[in-house]
Amino acid sequence: MLRKLQIILLLLLLITLSACSSKHKSGNNYYLSITIPREDENSSVESGISISSYTYDLSTGEMEETDTTIDYTSQYALGVYSKEHNSIYYSERVYNEAGNYGDELFSYNLDSKETKQLTTSLFAINDIIPTTDKIYLIAKKRRTRELHIMYYSLTENKLIEPNLDSDFNFALISYDAVSDSLFGVAFLKSEDEKAMDIANTNQTTFIPPDYYIYDFSKDFLNPSLIVKTDKKLIRRFCYSNEYGLFFTEADRSINDDNVEYASYTWDIKDQKLKPEKNIDELMYIGDTLCAYQDALYFRGVGSDDTWGIYQYNRKTEEVKRIFSPEEGFMNGFVMLSE
Repeated sequence: MLRKLQIILLLLLLITLSACSSKHKSGNNYYLSITIPREDENSSVESGISISSYTYDLSTGEMEETDTTIDYTSQYALGVYSKEHNSIYYSERVYNEAGNYGDELFSYNLDSKETKQLTTSLFAINDIIPTTDKIYLIAKKRRTRELHIMYYSLTENKLIEPNLDSDFNFALISYDAVSDSLFGVAFLKSEDEKAMDIANTNQTTFIPPDYYIYDFSKDFLNPSLIVKTDKKLIRRFCYSNEYGLFFTEADRSINDDNVEYASYTWDIKDQKLKPEKNIDELMYIGDTLCAYQDALYFRGVGSDDTWGIYQYNRKTEEVKRIFSPEEGFMNGFVMLSE
């Protein structure tokens, strides 16, 4: 009887391990979801622009275009395709009865061909990052000044914000699909306005306020402050399980011809700051940045003046362009898992 019980327990253990292994493997396909706005003669909207979505498989290097485009009506052309949901999440302008408008979050499912409006209280959306049960956003609500980090819950059908000072204005967001980690970069709106007033009054160089990096991974409602700069702005950042948090600082406005950049990694466990190669020496680089294995991926302009997504190998220091649209302008991309 004891031997029979042992066999049953062993079989249950093997089934559990098999299920866990299958679940782990299903989330191991990572890709870049890329947004390309372009002129469209067949578009029925005032802008005459539609948004196409591409995916770049980080393991195989294969590029695919979805067979659906979204009309561009919002303040900023923004759309992200999720393989996991087979849906495009995008911003669309919505007018109320008084004629006032705001950009709300929408979804379009490629299987059901169904369009849904998910939010009703937003004015502008800067970033959209879909995960299994959440859609992370940097967005501005109506009748507010600051851009806040938040997420739309696909299970509860509502927006959720963290417990942070409402004066925080979030400039950047970074999601690492490998570790399911989320980070945000913010500054205090009042401090930024004060710094701008000083620069304008004294006709001097704009010195940015302190910037803050928060880790939302363990507790979204009560995130952890992990980095605070000293009068430096953070231009871009991303997280890697292997290297920690990679980010670049700038000592003044990025529009200043004399701006100086510096790159660092911050080890989340050891809490140590380590200087890194200044990636701004490679080329002109946009704000979007993500890490996968030994490489950084960013939007930049190469020596031939071509905008594209570039891969920088941190070990070999090799740089290569992996994608550039034949037409249209590449707004940005995010790394997701299938």
